[in-house]
Amino acid sequence: MARKKSNKLTEHHKNNINNNNSKKKILGYKIQKDEKNKFDIPEDIFKQNVKETLQNVTKGQIKEIEDLAVDILHSATKKYMIKKLEIFKKASDFRGSEVLKEKDIKLIDEILKINKKDIFESI
Repeated sequence: MARKKSNKLTEHHKNNINNNNSKKKILGYKIQKDEKNKFDIPEDIFKQNVKETLQNVTKGQIKEIEDLAVDILHSATKKYMIKKLEIFKKASDFRGSEVLKEKDIKLIDEILKINKKDIFESI
């Protein structure tokens, strides 16, 4: 007579699974089922990586890195705002709502202001 396998997890297996999940939470990973937002990098880990990367950088290279960072921030901001604009546009087309069309106009004005204004003028 063959021995039937149990589908139940032993306490040892449950403890290992819980330990692995808690390690992932400590590292800053969000345990999620959807693939779009699988991992989020915590700010402190990001800052530590930046510090480690910049340790061996000369003063001349720092200016180049700062310029590149500003360009990246500008492009990310533009992409974010354009995406919001597209969402509002689709919603206004779908609903035919004048209120959303007014929001579109305000958002376009905001994008134009950001494009004209340097990000570090206010600092």
